[in-house]
Order: sequence, then C-alpha cells, then structure tokens
Amino acid sequence: MIPPLNDPLLIIRLIEILGSVSVIISSLEFIICPKMVNNDSILNWQVFKLRHNLLIHKFWENIFDRLYHPRAYQGLLLARTLAAIMVLMAPLSRMNENIFIHIITITSLLMLLRTTFGMEGSDQFVLVIFISLSIILLDNKILIIKTGILFIAAQLCLAYFTSGYYKIITPDWWNGVSLQGVLNTKNFGNRQLSALLLKNKTLSKLLSRAFILWECTFPLIILLPKELKLIFLVFGVLFHFCIALIMGLNNFFWAFLSAYPAILYFNR
Repeated sequence: MIPPLNDPLLIIRLIEILGSVSVIISSLEFIICPKMVNNDSILNWQVFKLRHNLLIHKFWENIFDRLYHPRAYQGLLLARTLAAIMVLMAPLSRMNENIFIHIITITSLLMLLRTTFGMEGSDQFVLVIFISLSIILLDNKILIIKTGILFIAAQLCLAYFTSGYYKIITPDWWNGVSLQGVLNTKNFGNRQLSALLLKNKTLSKLLSRAFILWECTFPLIILLPKELKLIFLVFGVLFHFCIALIMGLNNFFWAFLSAYPAILYFNR
C-alpha cells in the first residue's frame, strides 16, 4: 500500500532530499575528475564561450572567465555539494532554509551555462526541480506549495511523454534498432547486453516497445487507483535503476525519482 502522503510540506521535503542526492552525485563527478573542465580539455571554457555573442561581450566575458576558471569552478561545485548536504541534514518534518535551496538553484544554472556539452536530461530536470523549490520558498503558503507540487508532477509526466512520443514516431526505436545501437556505444553501452539484443531482435523490440508505451502512458498515472499507480512507479524505479547500472548514468536514477513524491500526492 502507498503510505498516506497527504502533507504537502512532507512531499516538498522528500523532493528536496531526493533532489539533493542527485545534486551531490552530479557535483562530485566533476570534483573527482577536475581535468574534465581544465583549459586543455574538451570542455574548455575558452572554446565554449564562443557559442554565443553575449558570452564574449567584454563585460560578461571578464565575469565568466573568472567564475569559470578551473579553480574557481571547483569552488562553485564544492559550494553546490555543501548546500545539498545541508539540505539532507535538515529535519524531515520541515522544509529546508531558503538559502541552501537557492544556492543549489543558482549553481545549477551556472553549471548548465558552463557545460552544455556532456550534460543530460537528468541535469536539466534537477534544475527544473530546484527552480520550482526556490519559487515555492519565496512565499511558502500552502496554496503555493500545492501548486508547486502540481507543477513538478506535471513536468515529470511531460518529460516521460515527450521522450516516449519521440521514440514512438521514430521507426528505429519502435523496432528496437536504436536500443541496440545505444547499448553498442562506447560511452553508454554494455557489451554483454548489446550482444544479447543483437542476437535476439525480438527481445530488443519487446523491451524497446515496453519502455515506449510506459513513457507515453505515464501521464495516465494521475487517474489510476493506488495499486496501479504503485505498479507504474515501481516500474519507473526499476527502469531508472537499470539505466544507471547499465549505461553508467549515475545521476539519472535520483534526478527523476525526486519528482515521484509529487505523483504520490495526487492520491489526494
């Protein structure tokens, strides 16, 4: 049975906790591997800033060159990590102090501006989560909190549906070829699983279609009774866990699960 999560403050607190775990993981990936953002790396800021005229305007260029200097950027990531840890340490019974949520939101925005290449959907979704939390905490009236929960749940439904819709209109996803291709890549692949699906195209097709149908029908979860809703969410947990395990997307699991408490609140 799904627990009676009927307290909007508790729902927001659970979203904060799960989202903060995601923030810590994504920050530590860059902190542990500082060479990824060095001036001689593929993520060199001196090259990245050339993508937009505004970023090379003299005023903004001076600011961002200092902010995104490798050492300064490590400090930004450390501040983001510490803020997330402070969110985790707060009591479960109440929402966190505004300052830590706002620090995570601002640093997440700066990360996305700094490193567009190499970021993924989970990073963007975490940003949506914390922007929503920051807005809620500006005036944490119950109506605002409930509206924020509704927005986060709607964003999760939209994220799944758009992903599924794209796949369902793409023939190679529908027939399983794209799934085989992704698992055969160097960065996100798995040799054993890729070899299995290449030998068994029927299995590849069934797995691909199962994921597509689950994503496309996920918005219906709002209308489902508790028991069926639990099945949908359990499938989602397993889906994200398997993706994280197989493809090495460490942040993928926690980022999207951070919005699951918002879905549970719709039992009300």
